[in-house]
Amino acid sequence: MKLMIKIVTLSALILSSSLSAADLTLPRTVDVLAVNGKAVKETQSLNLSQGHNQVVIRYVESLRNGSGKKRFQSKPLVTFIDVENASDQLNISHKYFRTYDSAKVSFATNNADWTLTVNNAKSPLVVDELPGESGFLPYRDLEKSIVKYNDSHNIQFTEVHSPVPEKTLAPKVTDRSVPTDIPVISELSVKEIKQWFLHASGSERKALLTWMIQQQ
Repeated sequence: MKLMIKIVTLSALILSSSLSAADLTLPRTVDVLAVNGKAVKETQSLNLSQGHNQVVIRYVESLRNGSGKKRFQSKPLVTFIDVENASDQLNISHKYFRTYDSAKVSFATNNADWTLTVNNAKSPLVVDELPGESGFLPYRDLEKSIVKYNDSHNIQFTEVHSPVPEKTLAPKVTDRSVPTDIPVISELSVKEIKQWFLHASGSERKALLTWMIQQQ
């Protein structure tokens, strides 16, 4: 029973930490395309987990072009955002563009003046153009392009969150008395269990909760 109480308490702590995230808000001219290697539906706001986050964004806006307007769309841009506290309020901004040509020149020279504001404190945001595939629709497989980018820069990410050494992930178990996709709790530290839970799939978390109930 004591073990059960410890597990429930630990699970509650893990759940609360996995839900801790900071809000990132972007202007209507900027779409988020991917977070930590995973493509997301284009959005102007999202939650970022505490720690180191890789975010892929894109600038899109209809700008004055002669007597009319023309839609300018930048290539996907890679940037990194560190989140220290879940209560942080983060905002991304860029230079204001009046015309299509001014935006075209600024992005061609990487001079869009990207800025990250964290709780009213501003700092330059470094962005890097994401190389695409050759041929038609170079970003048809965005995640593949991100993998190539990360490989070329020696960046390693886990399936969901920030990059962590593989050794910190909990090992699988072979004891048939426990589901095989759940770590042996007695052999792991709180930190290791936390890492496992954060990176576990929905089915793995469900299996853990089912096993916990069976121990009562």
